[in-house]
Amino acid sequence: MISNALESWVSAPLLLEGISLNPGIGMGYCVFHQPHFAKPYILPHDSVNEKKRIKDAFEGMRGEIESLLLERRNSFEGETWEVLQTYQLLSQDKGWQLRIIEAIQTGLSAEQAIETTLDGIKEQFSKDPFWQSRLYDLADLSHRLLKQLSPRNSSQSQDADQPMIVISQGMGPAELLDYNRRNLVGLIMEGTGQTSHVAIVARSLGIPVIGGISDVFSKMNPGDPILIDGDAGKIYVRPLDSTVRQFDQRVFEKTHKVLARLDDTPAISKDGVKINLHVNANLAVDLGALKKPFVTGIGLYRTEIPFMIGEKLPTVQMQTEIYQDVLEMADGKPVLFRTLDIGGDKVLPYLPGRKPDDKSSVVGSWRSVRLTLERPTLMRQQLRAFIRASVAKPSVLYLLIPMLAEVSEFIAVKNLIKLEMDRETRLGHQTPAVVKVGAMIEVPSLAYQLASLLPYVDFISVGSNDLFQFFYATDRSSEKSNNRHDVLSPAFLMLLKNIITLCGEENVPISLCGEMASNPLEAMALLAIGLRSFSIAPSALDPIKNMIQTVNVQKISEYLESVSGSPSAKNYFARTVDNANPFETFNNLRHKLKCFAKDNSVII
Repeated sequence: MISNALESWVSAPLLLEGISLNPGIGMGYCVFHQPHFAKPYILPHDSVNEKKRIKDAFEGMRGEIESLLLERRNSFEGETWEVLQTYQLLSQDKGWQLRIIEAIQTGLSAEQAIETTLDGIKEQFSKDPFWQSRLYDLADLSHRLLKQLSPRNSSQSQDADQPMIVISQGMGPAELLDYNRRNLVGLIMEGTGQTSHVAIVARSLGIPVIGGISDVFSKMNPGDPILIDGDAGKIYVRPLDSTVRQFDQRVFEKTHKVLARLDDTPAISKDGVKINLHVNANLAVDLGALKKPFVTGIGLYRTEIPFMIGEKLPTVQMQTEIYQDVLEMADGKPVLFRTLDIGGDKVLPYLPGRKPDDKSSVVGSWRSVRLTLERPTLMRQQLRAFIRASVAKPSVLYLLIPMLAEVSEFIAVKNLIKLEMDRETRLGHQTPAVVKVGAMIEVPSLAYQLASLLPYVDFISVGSNDLFQFFYATDRSSEKSNNRHDVLSPAFLMLLKNIITLCGEENVPISLCGEMASNPLEAMALLAIGLRSFSIAPSALDPIKNMIQTVNVQKISEYLESVSGSPSAKNYFARTVDNANPFETFNNLRHKLKCFAKDNSVII
């Protein structure tokens, strides 16, 4: 009787609701991601041999990762490639290898030393924001080392000839790449971090991802049929036939929408509003997106990568050559170079001063312009490289200053730029004819000094990721706060609208370069509040352009005003706050915008 009831429960349909980390829908069979390896005990007198085994394992693992990344190099760009490079750098960390060797010297086998070291690092750094997204990477690398030590003991078959929904308590980015992309149709995780490395790679692959499913392995069985709805954050385990038929129809509709897009057509809305689409880039190789005719330039070029991957500070000459290559590849299209953004969780090991465990790094308070103004030589050397690179490839030099909190900080940077321009002139060197300097709005305090700031700037770029984080005093890497607030809350949209309006009144160009701009639904809301320039991930160019070409900007503006804008905002809040659970977000504007998109055939 009990066994019959248990069998019925195991095969019954189940609906799970989690947090959407990447939209999309998929149908496949449950595969548990659970690497397991035999760990034989090795006697202490074998420590010399164990050291050789671990050295060989590291060499084999690093070669495997290098081959994996080389094979996938043309598939990834921007933030995703940065994540994979960081992962590769972690595999080459000599400190980690030394800790394992020290554990072997205490009498452990290579396998036991790997596990003991991993457990020690997890215990030591589990609460460190810098390490939170890297612990899964380190676990992945540890599993790869174990696999090198026991190559015949593979963790699982990852090339099954059927569509797979992978279920994981946590994994590193390269582990996801081990799966056959042709068959991988979805990922379900316990974690909820949109900025986790595996979630970033999954977004580049176009794989729907849902997180926040506690005790995930107990909810389903290997081989169970699963429908994953990344748009709604829903998972259908052992679904009914009627549910499967509805999914089939949605897959058909989405496929036809994708086929309908035209890559070379301009980003112009249904009512004739032209939108400027720029791309975000990390490395020169990311500039391939500029080949698309409708891409107007690089709206954010992150310059810290060469500083982070090297063993010492890049020289002025090295930096100059990097920026020259970028300008050469841009071929006349504008490139907005963001000045060095280090500090917080981006610590340069060779730079004396603050350590990763500095309490200020928890909120990233001592980073970017604050750190570089404290070390003006560091900033002046980078400015010198910008100036020289811009002369080699004649163009306007665009500089973007991040993490400003006071107008005085921006003026201080402009003074350093003038000092460097004067220095180059004294040395008889050429200088660019035009230098345009812009400010990033990432700290709320600067948004309220905008009227004082605008006379000094040539353009404004809103960094919505940090601005949202500091606006709501939340932490984007925290699972608890990840779903507590919404960028589509009326309060945050009002802040953005005020910034956009004031820039428009003063004729100062404004763009937005955060994740909001890369999400079609959120970008539609940005159009509604007046934004006309976006800087987005290369992978988001086509989805955002599809949304633009199918939306009537005037219509969505009027709609958004009617449900959340002045003067009805007060009534809107009154309507939604009544009887609200204080531990749940009460904003339903996202739902209303989805309904608008559906009713008006906007592709989101």
